[in-house]
Formats: sequence, C-alpha cells, structure tokens
Amino acid sequence: GDVFAWGWNWAHQLGLASARPALAAPAPLRPLSLLRVTAHVRVAYVCACADTSLALTDDGNVLQWGSVEHSEHGHFPSPMLLTAFLPINVIQISCGPSH
Repeated sequence: GDVFAWGWNWAHQLGLASARPALAAPAPLRPLSLLRVTAHVRVAYVCACADTSLALTDDGNVLQWGSVEHSEHGHFPSPMLLTAFLPINVIQISCGPSH
C-alpha cells in the first residue's frame, strides 16, 4: 500500500529523507526510496510514536526510520531494513515509548 507522512520531523520520523522540521500536508513515502532494502516493497502495516516509525511489509520484513536513540544506529532519515529479525517472518508490529 501507499504510505503518507506529515507532522513534526525533528528526528526524521517522517521517513522522507528531508531536513524539513515539519510538513503540514501529507507527502508520499515513495517506494523508490526503499530500493536500498529490496527491489519491490509492499507495505502492509505502519505504526508510529513520537520520533520513530515502523512498517511491516507483506513479506514479513520490518522497516524503521526516525530516531533510534536507544540503539547504536542513531537516526534513519529514510526507511531501513531491520536485519535483526531476518529470517523471521514478522506478522505484527507495535510502537510506543521506551520499547
């Protein structure tokens, strides 16, 4: 499916690879920006919290963007594959503070 993002972007949580601090209107999270992950990505589910967003793809992979303050990865300005879950077929994701 298509993913759109808007709102504050202080931690790149919109996943648009933009340094803009906020977007007032919905902007598409272009599938082409996900080509670093796979050749074709179909998003099945998205969840978000204050500064991090996750997407579950229809093939069971998890993408993350925004702040990853409590990990060694820092900030992902655009969606990145969470390789820690490979080769697990993830069926559900959830976002929240201090997870």
